[in-house]
Amino acid sequence: MTKISEYQTHALECRALAKQMPVGEQRTQLLEMARTWESLANSRERLIRTNPELEALDSLASADVAIPSSKAH
Repeated sequence: MTKISEYQTHALECRALAKQMPVGEQRTQLLEMARTWESLANSRERLIRTNPELEALDSLASADVAIPSSKAH
């Protein structure tokens, strides 16, 4: 799963939880969290459009593949 889709999933989860809450501060906070996750997804999407190599890093990270360190042991 890419970071963008993870962010979008978190946003959907927050919105689903907010629907279950009565009108009030907790619901408002969940909706704000959803907007923040959506903003992160949009920012990441723009960043990848201008730096396509980052998409490959997202794929590596989502596959739990260790990225080698540049430090010599």
